[in-house]
Amino acid sequence: MAALQQKEGHQKIHEAALTDLEDMMAILRRALKRDPAAARPIAVEVVDYLDQKINAHAAVEEADLYPVIMAQKKELAPVLQALKRDHQLLAIWLDEARGSLDYHRGVDGHVMARLEAYLLLLARHFQDEESALVRAFSMSEDASRAKGEVANGTT
Repeated sequence: MAALQQKEGHQKIHEAALTDLEDMMAILRRALKRDPAAARPIAVEVVDYLDQKINAHAAVEEADLYPVIMAQKKELAPVLQALKRDHQLLAIWLDEARGSLDYHRGVDGHVMARLEAYLLLLARHFQDEESALVRAFSMSEDASRAKGEVANGTT
């Protein structure tokens, strides 16, 4: 939880996830060009990764991080609501990609469109979320520091 509340720690989690996903998508794109039938297990691995890592991370954020941000900065409620909508849309796209993989037993244009869209939205979502973290916690730290300075007579 502490890493989620620290901009640098949260940013590192996001960077690692995006790097992993970009690498996996590059492998999937290459496999799809070489042998579409062989691309299916890679696509399944990408979908499983997104479900186990990204969607699980989103669930933790909504349960543990967003309430803390809301308590710190109530004016960020619209931002947090937008971030939750992103999570919902990402989950829908992931379900659609998985469903298409299962139905077609292969990687079709719909699967790739959903995974590519997922990657794009996730990158923007991470930027928005990190901005919200900065706004929520740096302001709180500044206020705490100012209170301490006033109490110590150092202002």
